[in-house]
Amino acid sequence: MLNFAKTFLDDDSGAVSVDHVVLTAGMVGLGLAAIGSLSPGLSTVSQSVSNQTGSQLISTSFFSSATSALSATHVFGVAEIFTDLAGSKQFSFKMDVTVSPGDEGILFETGGPGSGTILYQHDGKIYLQGGSGGAAGYAANRGEAIWDVTAGSHTIEGSLDASTGLALYVDGELVSQSSFQHSALAGGNAGAVGDSSGHTAVNRGGFVRGDTHVGAGELTVFADQTTGGEVP
Repeated sequence: MLNFAKTFLDDDSGAVSVDHVVLTAGMVGLGLAAIGSLSPGLSTVSQSVSNQTGSQLISTSFFSSATSALSATHVFGVAEIFTDLAGSKQFSFKMDVTVSPGDEGILFETGGPGSGTILYQHDGKIYLQGGSGGAAGYAANRGEAIWDVTAGSHTIEGSLDASTGLALYVDGELVSQSSFQHSALAGGNAGAVGDSSGHTAVNRGGFVRGDTHVGAGELTVFADQTTGGEVP
């Protein structure tokens, strides 16, 4: 009897797998219980994340600015009046705008009926006009570039040379060109951003002072510099 008891006590070999089965079953049970309690909350959070990301617009449009190689000489804010381009024969510009096809008005202008440059929107199009600011009879001395508006935020750029022509860029892409020759791109009259200073070149919209464009942005000017795209 003593030998049997001693043998029983000394023998610790057994089916350890039995213990693992019990422990694993317990852990699985706890996991299922946790999932059951967290599931409603996780579902709510997941739906919130989905709603938030679904409502955000991520821009996938990347472009190289047409004026990126030029050096800015003036920066004018919206509604600012300026005289810095009086008598200019060459310049480029850049403006970030927010537009829709139904918008109307002046994005910026400088000069007037003698010599003038104007960027404006009318009848679903954006027009860049430079050279003579007079009536239709002066068309040979005036350049005009046109872009059909697509709604959204865009970078509008232009390059003008009074002796050769002008070019209009949208989001870094050349969209329109025009050849002309005139004495200057702006006379002695002041210019304005998002409006007219008072003396305005003749334009298709008949716009004058007070015909503001709500989507106009800050105007960056590159005086005496062109992109080369103004020559068709």
